[in-house]
Amino acid sequence: MTLLEAYVYFGIPVIAVAMGFGALWMSRRESRQRPAR
Repeated sequence: MTLLEAYVYFGIPVIAVAMGFGALWMSRRESRQRPAR
């Protein structure tokens, strides 16, 4: 396995997990601070 293959194989799942945690954190923060309209 080349370095590029290892970067792709390990980078894509890490980015996917990071995006999942980011979306969860954003939704949790929005529900906590609900804008008064």
